[in-house]
Amino acid sequence: MLRIVFLIFVLFNKSIVASIYKNEGANLLNPKAYSFQYQSHYFFSTGVINKDGVYTAFPDTDSFNEWNNDLSLSYGLSKTLELTGKFAFRMVNGTNSTGSLSASGPESIEAQLKYLVHKTKNEGLALDLRFRQTLFTNHVYAANETIPQNDFALGDDGSEYRVGALLYYFLKGSRFDFSLHYISPPNNLSTELEYMGKFSFQISKLIPFIGVKGIYSLGTDDSNGNQDIRPKMATGPSGMYNSVNRQMIKPFVGLDIDYKKITLTGLAGTTLSGVSTDKGHFMAFSVQFFTDGVTPEFEKIESFKEYTIEGSVLKVSARGNHLKIDQGLSTDVEKGMKFDIYQTDYFGGNDLVASGEVIEVGADWSVIKIEKKYKEIEIKAGFQARGN
Repeated sequence: MLRIVFLIFVLFNKSIVASIYKNEGANLLNPKAYSFQYQSHYFFSTGVINKDGVYTAFPDTDSFNEWNNDLSLSYGLSKTLELTGKFAFRMVNGTNSTGSLSASGPESIEAQLKYLVHKTKNEGLALDLRFRQTLFTNHVYAANETIPQNDFALGDDGSEYRVGALLYYFLKGSRFDFSLHYISPPNNLSTELEYMGKFSFQISKLIPFIGVKGIYSLGTDDSNGNQDIRPKMATGPSGMYNSVNRQMIKPFVGLDIDYKKITLTGLAGTTLSGVSTDKGHFMAFSVQFFTDGVTPEFEKIESFKEYTIEGSVLKVSARGNHLKIDQGLSTDVEKGMKFDIYQTDYFGGNDLVASGEVIEVGADWSVIKIEKKYKEIEIKAGFQARGN
């Protein structure tokens, strides 16, 4: 299987650009850009892993599943700040020897702030701060109390705080994403570290990916599983909630489909191992809509009056990657100077087509090597070249 994936990568891989990933991970939205996302996540258990890491499969009478539906809205506050608000709705269902159990309702609201610390052409690093508050409250029972048959917990209730780092790195057309968060979970659970690593590459509009995420407990649970002092919750047959120093490892695979301003994502994975949680399988689907906001290209176009040198394209090479302009040493053009190439018209249109660097200079001419194309427009003689 790995050989097949590698062969596909070698034969069809193209360079991934940061814009394809919108505001995923350490990528941020452009200033004044919006993003709206709907995500549906479904998990079903096959059994319980206890606090000692021992797995017990469900008997035929037991089952448990959790279905989360999230709505989130993000806004680019600036080039380095992004704010997101999220609302989550949850449904849980279970069965045991006494019958069926179910609960549903608003699960939580969450605020997230991302701050871009470092960014280059091939890498980016951002800080991630989040606060989540559940919208329900569970009934807590003493260790010696009997839980009513009609009570079923919607999850762990309370406040959650997390702070972490997000990193992406491009290498030979592939992308690597990493994240690490310190979490103070709700329901007085142990503090923990959450980690994620993901590898992805691009095949036209398709972006397959593979990765792993997990939780490592810092072991601060006060009761340490002592049933004589530990309060109980109506978790049914599941061990996902009211956990004792929970840990888990979850590998996953998935696919992004990019349509410029819309991204569709599907993924599936499994709980490979863990402590004080459920073993099972999960799948998720999301659709995300974007607006452009203030793009780098827009900023260039808006600031074209600040250029100190303006000339015209005289000739274009056969491949279109070099061009000659009518400005040179006499107008203070120097090697290494940056120029932007525009297509203009009589009606005031200014379409930024490409940008490049001066590699050769004469008295009244210069040669520019094109470094980036913004639009699939053929550069011709007469286009405007603006530099500073």
